[in-house]
Amino acid sequence: MSDKASPRVIRKALSEAVWGYFFLTFDFNFFAVSLLPEFVGWILLLSAVRGLEEERRDLKLLRPFAHVMIVLRAFDYLGSFWGLSLSGQFLPLSLLPAAAGLYFHFLFLTACAAIAGEHAAPVVGRRLLFWRTAMAVTQTAIALFVYFRPSLGEWGGTAEVILAAAGILAVLCVMAALRTLRRFFPA
Repeated sequence: MSDKASPRVIRKALSEAVWGYFFLTFDFNFFAVSLLPEFVGWILLLSAVRGLEEERRDLKLLRPFAHVMIVLRAFDYLGSFWGLSLSGQFLPLSLLPAAAGLYFHFLFLTACAAIAGEHAAPVVGRRLLFWRTAMAVTQTAIALFVYFRPSLGEWGGTAEVILAAAGILAVLCVMAALRTLRRFFPA
Protein backbone atom coordinates (compact mmCIF):
# COMPACT_ATOMS: atom_id res chain seq x y z
CA MET A 1 0.00 0.00 0.00
CA SER A 2 1.35 3.42 -0.96
CA ASP A 3 2.05 6.07 1.63
CA LYS A 4 1.11 8.86 -0.80
CA ALA A 5 -2.35 10.26 -1.43
CA SER A 6 -4.03 9.58 -4.75
CA PRO A 7 -4.23 12.46 -7.25
CA ARG A 8 -8.02 12.53 -6.80
CA VAL A 9 -7.68 12.98 -3.01
CA ILE A 10 -5.11 15.76 -3.46
CA ARG A 11 -7.32 17.52 -6.02
CA LYS A 12 -10.32 17.36 -3.68
CA ALA A 13 -8.24 18.64 -0.75
CA LEU A 14 -6.94 21.58 -2.79
CA SER A 15 -10.53 22.43 -3.83
CA GLU A 16 -11.57 22.37 -0.17
CA ALA A 17 -8.66 24.67 0.67
CA VAL A 18 -9.73 27.19 -1.97
CA TRP A 19 -13.29 27.19 -0.63
CA GLY A 20 -11.98 27.37 2.92
CA TYR A 21 -10.05 30.53 2.12
CA PHE A 22 -13.13 31.93 0.41
CA PHE A 23 -15.22 31.46 3.57
CA LEU A 24 -12.46 32.92 5.75
CA THR A 25 -11.97 35.98 3.58
CA PHE A 26 -15.41 37.06 2.42
CA ASP A 27 -18.38 37.87 4.59
CA PHE A 28 -21.90 38.73 3.56
CA ASN A 29 -24.31 39.52 6.36
CA PHE A 30 -28.04 39.34 6.71
CA PHE A 31 -28.63 41.75 9.57
CA ALA A 32 -25.88 40.71 12.04
CA VAL A 33 -25.67 37.07 10.90
CA SER A 34 -23.01 35.97 8.43
CA LEU A 35 -24.17 34.09 5.36
CA LEU A 36 -20.61 32.76 4.93
CA PRO A 37 -19.66 31.72 8.47
CA GLU A 38 -15.94 31.62 9.15
CA PHE A 39 -16.12 28.31 11.01
CA VAL A 40 -17.19 26.63 7.73
CA GLY A 41 -13.92 27.85 6.20
CA TRP A 42 -12.01 26.24 9.06
CA ILE A 43 -13.94 22.99 8.61
CA LEU A 44 -13.01 23.00 4.92
CA LEU A 45 -9.35 23.70 5.73
CA LEU A 46 -9.34 20.88 8.29
CA SER A 47 -10.72 18.57 5.62
CA ALA A 48 -7.99 19.76 3.23
CA VAL A 49 -5.37 19.02 5.88
CA ARG A 50 -6.72 15.50 6.27
CA GLY A 51 -6.65 15.00 2.51
CA LEU A 52 -3.05 16.16 2.19
CA GLU A 53 -1.65 14.44 5.30
CA GLU A 54 -0.45 11.42 3.36
CA GLU A 55 1.63 13.70 1.15
CA ARG A 56 3.03 15.82 3.99
CA ARG A 57 2.98 14.19 7.42
CA ASP A 58 3.77 17.52 9.17
CA LEU A 59 0.25 18.69 8.31
CA LYS A 60 -1.05 16.57 11.19
CA LEU A 61 0.33 19.29 13.46
CA LEU A 62 -2.38 21.61 12.17
CA ARG A 63 -5.36 19.55 13.27
CA PRO A 64 -5.53 20.93 16.85
CA PHE A 65 -5.25 24.51 15.57
CA ALA A 66 -8.10 23.94 13.12
CA HIS A 67 -10.26 22.36 15.83
CA VAL A 68 -9.71 25.33 18.15
CA MET A 69 -10.49 27.82 15.39
CA ILE A 70 -13.66 25.90 14.44
CA VAL A 71 -14.91 26.04 18.05
CA LEU A 72 -14.03 29.73 18.53
CA ARG A 73 -15.60 30.82 15.25
CA ALA A 74 -18.68 28.63 15.81
CA PHE A 75 -19.23 30.33 19.19
CA ASP A 76 -18.82 33.72 17.52
CA TYR A 77 -21.31 32.71 14.84
CA LEU A 78 -23.88 31.46 17.35
CA GLY A 79 -23.39 34.62 19.42
CA SER A 80 -24.08 36.77 16.36
CA PHE A 81 -27.73 35.67 16.49
CA TRP A 82 -27.99 37.57 19.79
CA GLY A 83 -25.57 40.36 18.92
CA LEU A 84 -22.75 38.88 21.00
CA SER A 85 -19.12 38.32 20.02
CA LEU A 86 -16.11 36.79 21.74
CA SER A 87 -13.70 38.39 19.26
CA GLY A 88 -12.03 41.56 20.37
CA GLN A 89 -13.46 41.60 23.90
CA PHE A 90 -10.03 41.42 25.52
CA LEU A 91 -7.37 42.56 23.05
CA PRO A 92 -4.36 40.58 24.32
CA LEU A 93 -6.48 37.42 24.32
CA SER A 94 -7.75 38.14 20.80
CA LEU A 95 -4.17 37.91 19.54
CA LEU A 96 -4.03 34.19 20.42
CA PRO A 97 -6.49 33.09 17.70
CA ALA A 98 -4.75 35.48 15.29
CA ALA A 99 -1.40 33.84 16.07
CA ALA A 100 -2.91 30.35 15.75
CA GLY A 101 -4.43 31.25 12.40
CA LEU A 102 -1.17 32.76 11.22
CA TYR A 103 0.74 29.61 12.17
CA PHE A 104 -1.87 27.40 10.49
CA HIS A 105 -1.84 29.30 7.20
CA PHE A 106 1.94 29.58 7.10
CA LEU A 107 2.52 25.86 7.65
CA PHE A 108 -0.38 24.79 5.41
CA LEU A 109 0.76 26.91 2.48
CA THR A 110 4.39 25.88 2.98
CA ALA A 111 3.27 22.24 2.75
CA CYS A 112 1.23 22.99 -0.38
CA ALA A 113 4.30 24.60 -1.95
CA ALA A 114 6.33 21.49 -1.12
CA ILE A 115 3.65 19.32 -2.73
CA ALA A 116 3.84 21.53 -5.82
CA GLY A 117 7.61 21.08 -5.95
CA GLU A 118 7.27 17.31 -5.65
CA HIS A 119 4.72 17.14 -8.47
CA ALA A 120 6.57 19.10 -11.18
CA ALA A 121 5.00 22.46 -10.42
CA PRO A 122 7.94 24.43 -8.95
CA VAL A 123 6.69 27.73 -10.38
CA VAL A 124 3.38 27.27 -8.55
CA GLY A 125 5.32 26.35 -5.41
CA ARG A 126 7.36 29.54 -5.55
CA ARG A 127 4.18 31.56 -6.17
CA LEU A 128 2.55 29.94 -3.14
CA LEU A 129 5.57 30.76 -0.98
CA PHE A 130 5.54 34.39 -2.12
CA TRP A 131 1.83 34.88 -1.47
CA ARG A 132 2.02 32.89 1.77
CA THR A 133 4.56 35.42 3.02
CA ALA A 134 2.49 38.37 1.79
CA MET A 135 -0.55 36.90 3.54
CA ALA A 136 1.41 36.42 6.77
CA VAL A 137 2.65 40.02 6.71
CA THR A 138 -0.81 41.47 6.04
CA GLN A 139 -2.50 39.24 8.65
CA THR A 140 0.09 40.27 11.24
CA ALA A 141 -0.37 43.94 10.38
CA ILE A 142 -4.16 43.63 10.57
CA ALA A 143 -4.00 41.83 13.94
CA LEU A 144 -1.75 44.54 15.38
CA PHE A 145 -3.62 47.39 13.74
CA VAL A 146 -6.29 47.44 16.44
CA TYR A 147 -3.64 48.63 18.90
CA PHE A 148 -2.36 51.45 16.70
CA ARG A 149 -5.55 52.67 15.04
CA PRO A 150 -6.47 55.19 17.77
CA SER A 151 -3.07 56.89 17.48
CA LEU A 152 -3.38 57.23 13.68
CA GLY A 153 -6.25 59.71 13.90
CA GLU A 154 -7.81 60.52 10.54
CA TRP A 155 -5.25 58.34 8.73
CA GLY A 156 -6.59 55.27 10.55
CA GLY A 157 -9.46 54.77 8.12
CA THR A 158 -7.15 55.03 5.12
CA ALA A 159 -4.66 52.61 6.64
CA GLU A 160 -7.48 50.19 7.43
CA VAL A 161 -8.68 50.20 3.81
CA ILE A 162 -5.13 49.70 2.50
CA LEU A 163 -4.48 46.79 4.88
CA ALA A 164 -7.80 45.17 4.04
CA ALA A 165 -7.17 45.50 0.29
CA ALA A 166 -3.65 44.08 0.64
CA GLY A 167 -4.96 41.18 2.72
CA ILE A 168 -7.72 40.37 0.24
CA LEU A 169 -5.27 40.57 -2.68
CA ALA A 170 -2.87 38.17 -0.95
CA VAL A 171 -5.64 35.65 -0.21
CA LEU A 172 -7.02 35.88 -3.76
CA CYS A 173 -3.54 35.16 -5.12
CA VAL A 174 -3.15 32.21 -2.73
CA MET A 175 -6.51 30.88 -3.93
CA ALA A 176 -5.44 31.29 -7.57
CA ALA A 177 -2.15 29.46 -6.91
CA LEU A 178 -3.99 26.61 -5.16
CA ARG A 179 -6.38 26.34 -8.12
CA THR A 180 -3.43 26.23 -10.51
CA LEU A 181 -1.80 23.50 -8.42
CA ARG A 182 -5.09 21.59 -8.42
CA ARG A 183 -4.86 21.29 -12.22
CA PHE A 184 -1.75 19.13 -11.88
CA PHE A 185 -3.86 16.36 -10.32
CA PRO A 186 -6.33 14.57 -12.59
CA ALA A 187 -9.91 14.02 -11.43
